[in-house]
Amino acid sequence: WIIPENGILDIEFFEKPGVRSRDELGTEEGIAAFISMLKSTKTDQERMLIFDVGTTATEVMLTGEQARQIFDAAKSGYSAVEKLNRLLPLISEPNECIALIDELLPSSQKKLDLIQSLGPLLFSLIIGN
Repeated sequence: WIIPENGILDIEFFEKPGVRSRDELGTEEGIAAFISMLKSTKTDQERMLIFDVGTTATEVMLTGEQARQIFDAAKSGYSAVEKLNRLLPLISEPNECIALIDELLPSSQKKLDLIQSLGPLLFSLIIGN
């Protein structure tokens, strides 16, 4: 195969998804800036938009404590189950996910709601099963 001398060469690179790693944790400064943005919003709509952008299609991983701080800063707009649905896949350690679920969703019904919203397979992966 010869590289064309003119025209456009389109190359796509693919990377297999890897296991979550603490090497990909967000910096304290970056997480603090995100939390500050959430806290400085004037409306639930603004807060939800910032939360959505910060928790969607990100490669930044969180500690359980960082996720808890974001959860608290994103106070209204989403239910606890909806916020955990977005945050749990970003937490690097399964035991921290379990602790956060137990702390923030004390009722069995809320835990079942979370399992339904994530799906049983994703939920099992998140908690390390």
